[in-house]
Amino acid sequence: MAQLSHPNVVTIYDIGLLDMRHYIAMELVEGESLSARILREESLPILEAMDIFVQAARGLKAAHDAGVVHRDIKPGNILIGERGDVKIVDFGLARMQYDEDEEEDGKPFCSGTPGFISPEQARGEQALPASDIYALGVTLYYMLTGKPPFDPMEFKDAVGLIQKQAETELPSPRLSRPDTPEAMDRIFSFCAALDPEQRYKSIDEFLEPAENLLRKLQIEQVSI
Repeated sequence: MAQLSHPNVVTIYDIGLLDMRHYIAMELVEGESLSARILREESLPILEAMDIFVQAARGLKAAHDAGVVHRDIKPGNILIGERGDVKIVDFGLARMQYDEDEEEDGKPFCSGTPGFISPEQARGEQALPASDIYALGVTLYYMLTGKPPFDPMEFKDAVGLIQKQAETELPSPRLSRPDTPEAMDRIFSFCAALDPEQRYKSIDEFLEPAENLLRKLQIEQVSI
């Protein structure tokens, strides 16, 4: 992972153990997290949300191409630099693809953050690239609506939220954000499908359409 290099992935300089604690030394990014921006602005303009989504997808593609599954994609792990450059951070939960997600005792390990983990992760199953793609779709929903698909306050604890996400299709962002372009909603729906078999299998399957939509939105913005 320390050798993973891409403009949309934070540079990791070293990974080690110091005073019985694991550490990751990485580049300093001047800016703010996506979660902080959403908290401040409530929801993002369509163009800005699509730009961040595409940049994050490019970074995630680089990780997947290197054989790395992040396992904890969420707004808090996406940084936005002062010039609008996006970087994926916090590979602390990342594993090489096809490594088993198990604790040392061999029991299934539920990795990730409630509200953003994929249904298969919520069930303690192995996290694959499609799991990161699901979380990226949830992040897109969050950018567009300013809220997660399922309100955490409706559940007694994180377990209830995780169980809900493990068995429920996510609502369309157009229900809360009617101005969401149909093409954007379509990308979301195939990123965040409940069944991994119905999901995009790789970033390559949607990156070009997403980039084309971004260019279309940019042209429309200039012509206004």
